[in-house]
Amino acid sequence: MKTPEYVRLRSEVKELVKTDFGKALEVARTISQGWYRCQSLAEVALEMKNSKPEFLRIVKEALQAAMETEQPNRIVSASSWVIWIMAKREDIKDTEISPIVERMLEIMRGEPHPVKRADALFFLFEAVYSRKKFRTIVLNPLLDACREMKSWKKPRTLGEIVLVLAADDMNSAKTVLEMIDKETEKQRLLEEIKENRWLGAHDFLPYYTKNYSNQ
Repeated sequence: MKTPEYVRLRSEVKELVKTDFGKALEVARTISQGWYRCQSLAEVALEMKNSKPEFLRIVKEALQAAMETEQPNRIVSASSWVIWIMAKREDIKDTEISPIVERMLEIMRGEPHPVKRADALFFLFEAVYSRKKFRTIVLNPLLDACREMKSWKKPRTLGEIVLVLAADDMNSAKTVLEMIDKETEKQRLLEEIKENRWLGAHDFLPYYTKNYSNQ
C-alpha cells in the first residue's frame, strides 16, 4: 500500500529539519492535511532556538493548521504538539500560553463524547505539564471527562494520569489512583511508581514517547 503523500512529507520534514531549516519549513507548509502540517510545523518551530518572533509566527501557522482538522478532539490533540513546544521555551511567558490553553478548553467543551474529550485533554495535560500553573486548569476537566466515561479506556486513561503526576506530585497521583476501581490496575501502577517506571509526561517530539525509567 502506497504511503500517503502527507505522511511521506512529514517524515521528510523530520529529516530535513536536522540539516536545512529553511527547506524543512518550505516542505512543511506544502502538507495538505492539517494534522500532519501542524505536527511538521511544530517540528520546525522546535528548532527555532533564537528568534522568538519567527518562532511565534510558525506556532500561529501550526495552530491554524490544527483548526483544519475540524473535530474538537483532533484540533486539541494536534494543537498539543505546539503547546508542548511553547511550554518548553524559557522565553515564552505563561501569559502567552494561557489564551491558547483557554481556547483549547473552550473547544473541548463542545465535544459531547467523554472518551474523545478525555483523549484530547490528556494530550493537553501532558503538553502543559512543565508549566505548573496550567496543570490543575487542564486536569479538572480531564478528570470530569473520565468520570463520565463508560468504557474500558477509563482505567487506562486514569492510570496514565497517575503516572504523569507521580513524577513530582504524589498527593495528586494518589487522589487520581483512588478513582480506579480495578484493584489489579491500582497494584500495577503502584509497582510502576515504586520502581520509578514510566513516570512523568511524554515528550511530543521528535516522537511521542517517554523513558521506561527516570532513574
